[in-house]
Amino acid sequence: PAQELNRDLTVISIATYMTFKKYRKDKELKNLDNYKFNIIEPLSATGLRCIRYYTELPLDKIDNIYSNDMDPKAVECININMEKNKVDKNNFKVFTSDAAQLMYLNPHFFDIVDLDPYGSAIPFIDSCIHCAKSGALLCITFTDMPVLCGNYPETTLYKYGSIPYKVSFCHEMAIRIALYSISSSASR
Repeated sequence: PAQELNRDLTVISIATYMTFKKYRKDKELKNLDNYKFNIIEPLSATGLRCIRYYTELPLDKIDNIYSNDMDPKAVECININMEKNKVDKNNFKVFTSDAAQLMYLNPHFFDIVDLDPYGSAIPFIDSCIHCAKSGALLCITFTDMPVLCGNYPETTLYKYGSIPYKVSFCHEMAIRIALYSISSSASR
């Protein structure tokens, strides 16, 4: 329940990304109506988000949805949830793999990467960027807000390369630190 808004925003963002034409190149616009997107959620747990993508996004715009977790019990749970939601296994691929390894093995392949770890996303940012196509949509969740908001400045420095301050606009600062970390990784 605490992540409901986050999940809703991700689905809305992906649906918008699939149809948004304003910043696309002319070459991309010609194929956008027929283009099919590949989506990956490398840390799926029960597969809830991937199943929402399957049920709420236009299927004619989706090539494949890739769901992954390294815990075999979680993958079993994903398969059970797929059956309960009548998911077509032709468009829905399930893996039992290390998230970073799976992303590194598929360079520049995914149009949409949904990264939602428990805690900091920093250990997965490089592999996330590595598997994303040019112009891909990255949906990255950071749940280590005390670190990003300045409660543990030493941890923020070594994880994010930034020094936070305890200020009234700490949430804005947290977003800026997270975006800086993603940008820094992408520029490498």
